[in-house]
Amino acid sequence: MAGVWGLLSADLRSFEEATAGEVDALQAYWLAFRRSDVRSELLFDPKFTFYRNADIDFSLRWRAAGHRLVAAPLTLERHTTGNGKRSGTTSASARAATTSPGCCGAGGIGRTC
Repeated sequence: MAGVWGLLSADLRSFEEATAGEVDALQAYWLAFRRSDVRSELLFDPKFTFYRNADIDFSLRWRAAGHRLVAAPLTLERHTTGNGKRSGTTSASARAATTSPGCCGAGGIGRTC
């Protein structure tokens, strides 16, 4: 799994941010992984009410299942028109598919995200 914001830890109690290379956990603001790797036990656990704890748990479960976690320093860009508004290049259905709650959450296996 790859993400832009990684975390390193010697004891899994305190973490330092990392922006490149293999890491101990990833912050889930932006992640990429193979859809074929998704299994129900690797999805986000809804019992977490604080997103940072959910991110770390999510990452540790993927790592325990044998996946590498890598922070990738990718440039993220927001496309705009000349007047500062978003361009119309993304269809409404594509936006809905990528932003709908639970898209890749419980029961979301196999959905387009």
